[in-house]
This record gives sequence, structure tokens and C-alpha cells, in this order.
Amino acid sequence: MLVMAYIACKNQEEAESIGKKLVEEKLIACANVIPSVASTFSWNGETQTQNEALLILKTLKRKMDAVEERVRQLHSYDVPCIAFYPAVHANAQYVKWVETVVS
Repeated sequence: MLVMAYIACKNQEEAESIGKKLVEEKLIACANVIPSVASTFSWNGETQTQNEALLILKTLKRKMDAVEERVRQLHSYDVPCIAFYPAVHANAQYVKWVETVVS
């Protein structure tokens, strides 16, 4: 089953670095980087707003634990957002490609 991961990163460079590493390690088929998103959140009892980069990954359900572990190792945040979402529907050719790329 195709799943997508949503990961906020401190900047575009970090997002691209994590995405590239996971593609090279065949944990994911593709990484998309949205270079700038404004995030507002509570941290250490304070409301903060900062610019981040959004990393979207495409992989298989069976790789979620490995992807999460590797992202934790590569990510600069103490508590990174690593959320997976199932692809309710995806074109069959794309899913087949993901299955051939991810090992």
C-alpha cells in the first residue's frame, strides 16, 4: 500500500538532504520539498511562529517504521513531526513504480 509522509523541517536544505538520503537508501521512491511554510506551534509553553520547509515522502506501508527511524536520525528537531497518511487511491502505474523503487 502506498503511503505518504508529512514532515516539517527547519529549512529547505534539511528537507532536501533528508529526502535525498532516503531515496538513495531505497526507503522511499520520491521526496517533494515545499521550501517555505509558516508554522505556528506551542513549544516549551510559548506560542512560536517560524518558517519551515515541508517534506512529503512517497513510500510503502511496510517501510513506515524504517523511514520514521531514519528521519529521526537525520532530523535536527528534538520532536519532529513525522506523520504517515494512506493513499486512498493512486494510479496503478505510479504505485507499481514505487513498489519497484523501494526495497
